[in-house]
Amino acid sequence: MTGRSARVAERIRAFAGLDPPAWLLEARLAERARALGLDLMRYLELASGDGDEAAREQAALADLLRVGETRFFRHRAHVTALRERVIPERAQAAARERRPLSAWSAGCATGEEAFTLALLLDEAEPPSGFEVLATDLSEEALACARRAIYPAERVAEVPAALRARGFDGESVRPSLRARVRFERHNLTGARYPT
Repeated sequence: MTGRSARVAERIRAFAGLDPPAWLLEARLAERARALGLDLMRYLELASGDGDEAAREQAALADLLRVGETRFFRHRAHVTALRERVIPERAQAAARERRPLSAWSAGCATGEEAFTLALLLDEAEPPSGFEVLATDLSEEALACARRAIYPAERVAEVPAALRARGFDGESVRPSLRARVRFERHNLTGARYPT
């Protein structure tokens, strides 16, 4: 990795907490330089610099480097733990405190996991209601999440009873969408959303 590439890596680590392998960073740097019509050295100067333009490029690179893998009912063991233990316990605590059950889906990507959480909470019917905050660094991913429309093959992963409860075809029902708030948030920041 060249000196400028290493500086870009430091900037990405500070900005988004990402520490990609050198081969991946080099590939994304070259991809982004081509997209902007710049030679690699000029792009490295831009992306390793200071100021608003450099910050925009660092954000664009972070978007290219993030994992972004998401799907409904991903990690079945986690879903089971949420359904059988976490949600019932937290719902009881929220009811005792006379407040809605709040949940946070950090790094929500395009929303499938946030809506999985909302479906599980809706199924549990906490007596005091519920709300989900879903955050991600990528505005592009958040825009997809806010649309709440998913191809049929992705919605097919949702268990039939919950699909009937939470979807109209490929769209998340408005009543469920209203329970999920999407916001841009950088997990490396000092402030945590409330």
